[in-house]
Parts: sequence; C-alpha cells; structure tokens
Amino acid sequence: MRLKIITPLVGMLLLVQGRQPVVGQTVSDGLLNEVVTVGQRLDPQLRASTPTFRLDSLALRRSGATDMTTALRHIAGIHLRDYGGAGGMKTVSVRGIGATHTAVTYDGMPMADTQGGTIDVSRFAFDLVQSIRLDIADAAPLLVPVRSLAAATLDIGSAVAGEQENQTTFQLCTGAWELLNPSLTLRRKVGRHHTLGGAASYAYSNNNYAFRLRNGITSTTERRHNSRHQSGVGEVNWQYLPDSLRQVRTKVYYSDTKSRLPGPVVLYNNANAERLGEQLLFAQSRFDYAAHGVEVFAALKGQRQVHRYTNPDPQYPEGALQRTYRQTEAYATGGVGWEFLPKWSAGYAVDYFYNHLSTNLSAADGAARHTLLQALSLRYTHPRLTLTARLTAHHAWNKAPRHAETPKDLSELSPSVSLSARPFSRHFTLRAFYKDHYRQPTFSETYFYHLGTPMLKPERTRQLGAGATWQGNFGKGGPQVRLTLDGYYNDLTDKISSVPYNLFVWRTENRGKVIVRGADATLYIRQAVAPKHHLMLTANYSYQEATDRTDPKDNAYGKQSAYLPRHSGAANLVWENPAVNVGLTFSGTSSRWATNNHAPGTRLPGYGEVGATCYRNFHLPAGVLKASLSLHNILNKNYEIVRRYPMPTRSFVVTLAYQLAK
Repeated sequence: MRLKIITPLVGMLLLVQGRQPVVGQTVSDGLLNEVVTVGQRLDPQLRASTPTFRLDSLALRRSGATDMTTALRHIAGIHLRDYGGAGGMKTVSVRGIGATHTAVTYDGMPMADTQGGTIDVSRFAFDLVQSIRLDIADAAPLLVPVRSLAAATLDIGSAVAGEQENQTTFQLCTGAWELLNPSLTLRRKVGRHHTLGGAASYAYSNNNYAFRLRNGITSTTERRHNSRHQSGVGEVNWQYLPDSLRQVRTKVYYSDTKSRLPGPVVLYNNANAERLGEQLLFAQSRFDYAAHGVEVFAALKGQRQVHRYTNPDPQYPEGALQRTYRQTEAYATGGVGWEFLPKWSAGYAVDYFYNHLSTNLSAADGAARHTLLQALSLRYTHPRLTLTARLTAHHAWNKAPRHAETPKDLSELSPSVSLSARPFSRHFTLRAFYKDHYRQPTFSETYFYHLGTPMLKPERTRQLGAGATWQGNFGKGGPQVRLTLDGYYNDLTDKISSVPYNLFVWRTENRGKVIVRGADATLYIRQAVAPKHHLMLTANYSYQEATDRTDPKDNAYGKQSAYLPRHSGAANLVWENPAVNVGLTFSGTSSRWATNNHAPGTRLPGYGEVGATCYRNFHLPAGVLKASLSLHNILNKNYEIVRRYPMPTRSFVVTLAYQLAK
C-alpha cells in the first residue's frame, strides 16, 4: 500500500522540481531543440508511394505510451486485438485484412510463428523499444527481405541497435497493480570499427485490476484473478562498420515469459488456474554493402520458440491438461540492387526458410515446411515522380505429420505497383498502389485435431489504395502542419474460416470472402505560442467497412466482420515548455460485434479512453535524468476489445530513466 501511495508522489515531485534550475543545466528542455530541427525538414515519408507511419522514441514519450497497446493506438488503420492486461495476447491487423497478413519485424528482420500465424506484439519489452513503423502494402526501400513484403509490415526498432555512440541507460518503471519493470541498456565502441551493445529487462505485475460485471439490471465490482505476469528479456548486439560502404549487424535475443491466464469472464465463476510459459531464442546476422549504384545484403537467422500450456483440473486423466509446442526455423535472405541507368534501379531478393513443429499432439507433431520467396523489383525515380513495380513468387513444400494427409505444395505469383507524385510542389504528394498477396495456411489451420484441413488453399488479398499528403507552414510564424488522407479497397478471397461439421466437430475451410472499404486520415500541427513554448496536436481517424460477401443465403452476409469497428481514432495534445511538458491523449472506437452473424447479446459497445502524461529532462553533471508520469483511463471506463476479456481500468505508470554522459 505504501508503494502505491509513494510512487506517484515521487514522480510528481521530480516533475515539479524541474521548475528550479539545476547546477550545470539550462532552463530549456533539450527536447525542444530536437523538435525544432526535425520540424524544419521535410518528412521523409512525404515521398513514400504507400502509406507509412512512424513513431520514434520522442513521439512515444509525448503520447504517454507505456506498452504496445497504448502506442499502437496512435497509428491510423491499425486494429489491435487485446485480451487485456500485461499478459494478454495482443495481435495487429491492418485495414480489416486480419492479423495473419501482418508481418512483424524486429530491427528489420522478420519474426516467425508458423503454428498460429500471428505475432504477439506484447512479447517485446516495451522499455527496450526505440521506434515503431508501419508500412502498408509495400516497403519503402527497394531492397528488403521478401518475407517483409506482406499486406502490412510492423517494424519494431530496439533501443540498443543501430547507433555508434557510447550509451548507458538505467530505467525503472513502476505503477499500478504492483508493476515493477527495471531495465539496463549498454552500448560501447570497441576500437574504431566495432560497437557492442546489450540490454536486459524484467517485468512483473499481478494484473488484478477491478472491472464492472453486469448481469441484467445488477452490476458488481470484480477483480481479475490468476493474472500474474512476469517476463525477462535479454539481447546482445554487435556492429562492425569498417567504412561507410559496409556494415555487419549481429543480434542474439532471448525472452522468457510466464503468465497466469485469467480466461474469459463467466458469471459467478472466477475459478481458473491456466498457465502459459513461452521461451523465445533467436540469433540473426546481416551484412550490407552500398557503393557506386550497387546495393547488396545477406542475412541468416535461426529461431526456436517453445510454448507450454497447463490447465490443472481433476476432469483430466492425469489431473491436468498439458500441451507443449516447439517451433524451429532456419532462415536465409539476400538480395542485390543496381542503378543501371540514371533514375532507374532494379533489385532482386530471395528468401528461404524451413519451419518445423514438434508437439505432444500426434495430429500436428512433426509438421514441416520449406518455403522459397523471390522478388524482382523495378523503380523509376524523378524529383516529382517515383514508380515502383514488384513481382513476388511464393513456393512452399509441405511435410505432414506421420498420420496426416500431406497438403498440396504452393506456387503463386503476386504483382504489386505503387507510385508517388508531387505535381504542384515539394510539399504535396499524391500516391496510389495495387498489391496482390498470398498467406499460407498455418500449421494449426492445417493439422489441428478435429479442426485442421490439409487441403486448404492460401488466402489471397488484393489491395487497392490512393492518398495524399501535405506538409508545410501556414504563413510566417504560423503552425507547421502535416495532413494525410488515404482511401482503400481490399478484396480478401479464399478466406480460411472454421465452420461446424457436426455438433461436436468443426472443420477449417476456404469459404470466405470479405470486402473492405475504408479511409484513414492523420493530422499533425505544431505551433510556437511563446519562446520555448510549443503546442503539438497529433490525431488519426479510421473508417472501415468490412463486410462478409461469401454467401447471400448466410446470416452473416453483408454484415460487419467480427471485432472490427466502423469508426476508430486517437488524438494527442502536448504542451512542451521549459518547466513540465504536459500531454492529454484520447482513443476510442465505435461499437463492434463479437460474431460475424451479429448474434443477439454479442454486441460490444463503443468506448473512449482518456489519458494524461507529464515528462521532464533533468541535465545533471553525470548525465540526464528523464522522468515521466503517465495516467491511463482517467475516467475509469469499463470496456472490452475482445468479448469477456475486460480491459484495465484507471492506472498510472512512473518512469525514471538515467542516461550517463558519454
């Protein structure tokens, strides 16, 4: 109890203390100079021919984000399926297509989950995240690993990779529900050409937040039980930079997560004892070379992931249900790009990866797949026009478990084309794109007991979009403004859906078709209101109409897809000044349905969540202390993103980060 009272008081005292100058410190916040410099340059995203959104460390701090959920709400087009709390699974779908079509990369290298097909973004330690970037439909660089050319790609940049300067940072986050999250980041130059870096993070939370449970006209206050979550993450990075033309980057990453699963909320039954443990280990190394109009890259990665699920219950023969899944992947990628004529460049990239699943379920044990991806790209670049065309080839060879039928091998071609033009001025950009993409069935969809179907075809998405960006100033001394507006049309065919075979057995089939129509808009305004005082507003809004078009006789035909809101958005207003920087945030969605056929009782009402943050830098003789206090769900709104999984109510997080002088 003392910790709960003292922690926010300490955070507030540190922030208020910032009103008094410290020895060796100027009154101005070092962040302001950085903001002014960035604001005077044109955003590199202005030239992008497909929608691209990026949140750097400063933008994350301004938004008061303390986890992936609160951060991703500030990116237009994203729908986050969140099962609530620190240990709840969080997956990302973009523009109504589905989470299995979103590739997740960490420091530019793709992550893998062939068993379920989706990446749980909560597995990444948020205190070690430096940036988040979303590319829709295609990647901005010409030469990238082919696997990252998905319907959408979410890249997470770590705080320890990529820079050459020395750095030592200690960070501590604490807050509601016994949150304890210390971390350490180190980076050192070794000689002239080598940089070594390392990071470690530990997180603990009992996660027993309160929520309102309604049953007809009655309402009671309950708490999430069996919700404790703890995780440890460590990574080591080595960068070799012999000259400005070549570099080698190597990373070894390990995480160990143990979560108690509270399960769905059931009336008058809070008993639950499920456990989930996950270990993830991967090592990756990448070589890059660029000189005289030629680019070359090559990379290797090995990954092993273990899931252990336990459900103690006397109904099971051995007193508990235990499931173990071990995924192994070997991955290689490389490519070459060449500027063969002025304004013309071409690139070829190839990926190969081998996936294997071992489990104590005989129906899926031993499943394996070889996959070969190739991409041929061509780009024309002019000061006022950029045109990119790609052709991607997908090939896959499957090996079924011992007693299962072997699926058909896959061989498909996927074209894409995108362009950006600046017909009037360098401040205004028009863009348009078309992309074809295939998604292979996962091992669970193919082999899972009484559910999988080996003869599944891949899901196919066709994406069509157009948009515009304007960035500039309104008059001398006026606000800096960036405005984007995009419309899109997505056609998802051969959608993989589970349908009842009889009263007890469901089967997975290619029977779905979904049409998505939507629009995304973003706004950024920055205005100097006085010397060293700035107001900044960032906002995004998304409209999505995702309707089932499978069978006119089906009850779900023409209805909005499950869990997708028609309207969603977020806003962040920040006042930065020499004393204490203050921000207010808002995020919300319209109502949704938990089922595709909109069954009675499955409607989820819309919600709006309000938060606040204040932060300050203290320049000390030995380094910089960064302090922040974030308040989430100030109005204590009770809501659900996934039915029967209540989201956290009012909470706070205090963050203290001390960066030693170089």
